[in-house]
Amino acid sequence: MLGAAGWATGYIGKWHLAGEDGPDGPVPPERRGGYDHWLASDRLEFASDAHRTVVFDGEGEPVRLPGYRSDALVDAAIRFVADHHERPFLLFLSLLEPHHQNPTDDYPAPAGYRERYEGRWLPPDLAALGPSAPQGGAHRHIGGYPGQIKRVDEGVGRLRDALRSLGVEDDTVFACTADHGSHFRTRDSAYKRSAHEASVRVP
Repeated sequence: MLGAAGWATGYIGKWHLAGEDGPDGPVPPERRGGYDHWLASDRLEFASDAHRTVVFDGEGEPVRLPGYRSDALVDAAIRFVADHHERPFLLFLSLLEPHHQNPTDDYPAPAGYRERYEGRWLPPDLAALGPSAPQGGAHRHIGGYPGQIKRVDEGVGRLRDALRSLGVEDDTVFACTADHGSHFRTRDSAYKRSAHEASVRVP
């Protein structure tokens, strides 16, 4: 509807609407929700890793973006805004971070970011598990998870700075949301559908 009204529409990042058996490669055009500009992967954590971001363009061709993954996607978002800010636009930027990197069982943060938070405070329910418990991943991952969040925060700041420098900040609605908090393997297979503490503390 917005495209038909003359808006520029763009989607960048993780799509994850093709179902559990969705492609690690390009999403077919008919399943992209009508976005004109496309730079995404259905399951981004399988198509890329934290320092090797691979998404697919509108032609279904792989595109390698340089930099840490959330930075690379924010950079692409800034380019979209710079190219389309002279008319109304809708941009959906879907970051993977902060998220568990499934194939490597890790929360990879940029160099120096994990170290800022290692050994820090843990919520009591996670601390009680102990590092040797089967679900003791929080002790191992607590540095990486907030390290990822810190870098995402910085990226959001860069995107907002770009809107300001282009003179469209006051005319732009900037909304943030998230699907779930980190469960650190403390929930069963239905964790994404359970109302646990982390899920009520995201934007």
